[in-house]
Amino acid sequence: MSMDSNPVPGLPLLTEIFCNVTKVKKKKLATCDFPDALYTKKSFYGGIPGAGLGTIEILLVAIFVILSFKMKNDITKCFLTVVYIPLGISSIFKMACALYGTLQGAYGTFYMTFLMFYNFFYMATVVIVSIGSVIYLSGMIVIARKRQNFEMGSMWPSFCPLLLIGLLLSGSYTLVFSKFNQLPAAALFFCFMLSTIAVLVLLLVSICVGFICSKPKKSDAAANIAVDPVIYDARSRLGFGAGFVILMNIPVWFELYYKITELFCPYLWTDDAEKTVFYRAQSIEMLTMDTIRIFMSLFLLIAMFLNSSTRFAILSWKHHSFSKKNQKIFIATQKIPLLQENDKKPDPPVEVAPPPPPATIVPPPIQAPNPQQQFASGMSFQPGMVQFPQHMQTTIVYTPGVHPSGAGGSMTIGATPPGLIVPEHK
Repeated sequence: MSMDSNPVPGLPLLTEIFCNVTKVKKKKLATCDFPDALYTKKSFYGGIPGAGLGTIEILLVAIFVILSFKMKNDITKCFLTVVYIPLGISSIFKMACALYGTLQGAYGTFYMTFLMFYNFFYMATVVIVSIGSVIYLSGMIVIARKRQNFEMGSMWPSFCPLLLIGLLLSGSYTLVFSKFNQLPAAALFFCFMLSTIAVLVLLLVSICVGFICSKPKKSDAAANIAVDPVIYDARSRLGFGAGFVILMNIPVWFELYYKITELFCPYLWTDDAEKTVFYRAQSIEMLTMDTIRIFMSLFLLIAMFLNSSTRFAILSWKHHSFSKKNQKIFIATQKIPLLQENDKKPDPPVEVAPPPPPATIVPPPIQAPNPQQQFASGMSFQPGMVQFPQHMQTTIVYTPGVHPSGAGGSMTIGATPPGLIVPEHK
C-alpha cells in the first residue's frame, strides 16, 4: 500500500475531482461532470428557497428584539442575545446570496463572497451555542438548586467572550482555503465533541435536580413571586430549559457529524484511482449536507419559544396597553400643619358664635357627590398620620394604576411652594 505524500491533506477542489484536463496544442481543455448535489445546493442558496428562509429568519430575529424589551433580565436573555447577534447577520447574508443568485446567477465573485460570509457567521453561531449551552444549563441548575438568581453584572461577562471565541474559530475555518483548514476543522470537532458530552451530563443532572428540588412553601409563594419569579418557578424553568437546549444543539450535532465526514478519511491507498473514488463520494455527501445546513438556523430560532422567559415576555406584551397613561390626581391639599414642632396638635382657631337664626323649617340640602370621595373610596387621612414642618403647604398626589382595579397605583407627598395655588381635583 502507498501513503499520501501529505499525511494531513486538505479537501481537494471539486474541479480536481470531477474535471478532466487535456492538452490540445499547448492549451488546457477541461471537461467537467459535476454531481447533481452541487446544482441542488446552488438552487437552494441562490434561489427562492434561500430567500424565503432568510426572510423568515430575519422576522424571527426581529420578534426576539421586540420580546427582549419585556423579557426578564435573566440568564436566558443573555444567552439568546449572544446567539442571535451573529445568527441575524448570517440571515442577512443568506438573503443577499439568494437575491444575487436569483438575479445574476449562482456563480461569480459576489455570490461566493456572500456565501463565504454566511458560512462564517453561521459557524460562529454554532460554536457559541455549543459552549453557551454548557454555561446556560449549569446556571439553570444552580438557580433551581440554590433558589438564588444571578446578577446581570456577572452573567454578561460569562457570555460576551463567546462572541470572540466563536468568530475566531469560525474565521480560521471558513475564511481559509480548503486545502489548509484541516487544523481549524479539528479544533471545531473537539469543541463540538466536548460540549456534547458536557450537555448530555448536565441533562442527566437536570433530571435529578428536577425531582429532588421542591417548590417553596405556599406561605412563601407570594413573597418569592414578588422578589423574582425566576427563583420561585426555577424547577419548571429548568425543565423547559433542558428541552430548549436539546433543540438548540441539533445544529451542533449536525456540524459534529459533518466534521466526522470531513476529517476521518483513510490515508492509505492502493492507488490514486481508489483515492479519487473516495473523494468523489465524500464530496457528494458533503454537498448534500451543505444543502441541509440551510434549514438548521430554524431550530435555533424556534427554540426561542420553548423557554419560560420568552413566554413571560409574550404575556407581558399581551397585557400591555398603549392607550392608557398614568394620570396624576390631586386628592388632598393641606394648608394647615397637622402637628406643631413640639409634637402637639395646633389649637383650633377661636371663632365667635353668631347669634342663632330664627326658627324656620328648612328642607335638608341635597349634597352633591364629592369627586374626591368617589375616586378615593375607602381612603381617608386622619390628623397625626403624616408629620410636616410648620406652615408648609403639602399636596398628596395619587397616581392610579393601569389595571382596571387600580392595582399598581402610587401616592406621592410633596411640598407646595408658597404662593402657588394647587387645584383640589384634576
